[in-house]
Amino acid sequence: MRGPRWPWIADMFNDPKIQFPDGTIWQLGQKLSEADQQRYRPCEARAVYVSTQLTGPQVGAQAIVKVRMQIPHSERPGPDPLQRADDASEQWNDDTEDEIQALEDLTEAGCAAAPKLLSWTEEQQDNTMWVPGGYIVYILMEKLPGAPPMDFWVEGRYSLEDRNAIRAAFRKALSEVKECGIIPMDRGIQNLLWDKASRRCYIVDFEYCTWAYAPEWEDPEYFLWGLARGYGETAKW
Repeated sequence: MRGPRWPWIADMFNDPKIQFPDGTIWQLGQKLSEADQQRYRPCEARAVYVSTQLTGPQVGAQAIVKVRMQIPHSERPGPDPLQRADDASEQWNDDTEDEIQALEDLTEAGCAAAPKLLSWTEEQQDNTMWVPGGYIVYILMEKLPGAPPMDFWVEGRYSLEDRNAIRAAFRKALSEVKECGIIPMDRGIQNLLWDKASRRCYIVDFEYCTWAYAPEWEDPEYFLWGLARGYGETAKW
């Protein structure tokens, strides 16, 4: 997904409490990101939040909640909620279905290189929201340590030794995910977590992925994910 032209979700989910089918209740806190897609229907916005368990066996524990909600296909939706409700879809966007399925498969396989799926739930939008009757899906997943190494290429930030350590950890993580039959297609540093303390890397976004036999490792993956630049003799590592 691309960043939004304007934030569809914005502060719509300011400190709400979400109950999941396992009986736990989580409070949404800091919003980490927001994006949208209007290339195909049902159009969708999504936002990622750090969340805290309020009710359940681990009160105070943190996790990640990804909110995925239907938005109008028009970039300038009208003010009439009844008119916007005409867009309401019971069918989710394919990206939502794929992400939940991928997380379920990785969790069942015991993959340690991706967040565990803890639960998910769905509700309908009310008349104050973008598409009354449209879907909102809340995906509850494990909060992994680390942060995206967005400053990977900032001069002086990482030594070659450090960059090689990140690449080695990334190769291990991606290989583990592929061994589960899932190939992430939304490639980029923004979808990696690097935990310097444990020297581990994680893959954290599965809204664009395919299910296929895991091929042998190929170094172009480093370039596709932004961990190398150029090719051949001009490559920068």
